[in-house]
Amino acid sequence: MKYLIPFVLSFILLATSCKSGGDYSYELGDKFYYEGDLERAVQYYSKAARQTLDVYELVEVYYSLAIVYDDMDDIDKAKEYYQMSIVTDSLYYNAWLGKGNLHKAQKEYDYAEKCYRKVEKILPDDTEVKLYLSDLYLDIQEPDLAIDYLEEVLALDSINAIAYADYAIALAMKGQLQEADEKLSKAEDADYYDMEGLTNTVNDYKAHSRKTTIITH
Repeated sequence: MKYLIPFVLSFILLATSCKSGGDYSYELGDKFYYEGDLERAVQYYSKAARQTLDVYELVEVYYSLAIVYDDMDDIDKAKEYYQMSIVTDSLYYNAWLGKGNLHKAQKEYDYAEKCYRKVEKILPDDTEVKLYLSDLYLDIQEPDLAIDYLEEVLALDSINAIAYADYAIALAMKGQLQEADEKLSKAEDADYYDMEGLTNTVNDYKAHSRKTTIITH
């Protein structure tokens, strides 16, 4: 056993010495990010970007910088680094998704839709991006387009609570109130996390629908 200890120590020292400067800086960036020190996270992620030669690692570094700048509300920098990540690897769907979410938050719906559709091409059976697309269409008052994607989600995951919740909203938008109640019940059965908020949203659309019907008649 006593002969094994020096060997193990030598192996650990060798493994540590083989770690690149970029890897070490990236780990420090992660450390400071999770501690909430965003300025120092940027400092070390940026250092990792300068030290990293591997393309696949560089994609992750740019993506991490985009997330930090997004958290810092530096929207232009966040967009810049999401784009740098995408340019480095056009199939890196996390960057497309992050960039899409950023555009959607800025109400830049055309750009957001393009990003989400890119993810959909990369991951055609991914329910998450389909839900993002349906949510986008609800934001721009296009319930029929939202329903198309919600049907796809439920075909892949028949107990998806978020899909049923969004479906209820889409149907309420369309004035299909009984059908909306049915989806509301399905969302509750699937343990949707905010039934009170969902019910209030659906009821708002119901009230609007009834008011519109009264005015029309």
